[in-house]
Amino acid sequence: MIKFPIFTKEYLDSNSKYPQPGIIACLKIKEFVDKDGRRIITINTEKPWAVETIDGIYQFDILPNQLTEI
Repeated sequence: MIKFPIFTKEYLDSNSKYPQPGIIACLKIKEFVDKDGRRIITINTEKPWAVETIDGIYQFDILPNQLTEI
């Protein structure tokens, strides 16, 4: 089975230095301010690339500086 790269255009193998930067397309679901006053963004990675964790999780709360618009 061939897996096409979706996180980076770089060629990575066992000799590459990790961690590496990458991106995942996602949908922004909502924004809120947590109890510590931080702005939090809830994202969903199910669409368009069907990316999920090994436990089937595809919704995450992230900080605004972790989100890049392209």
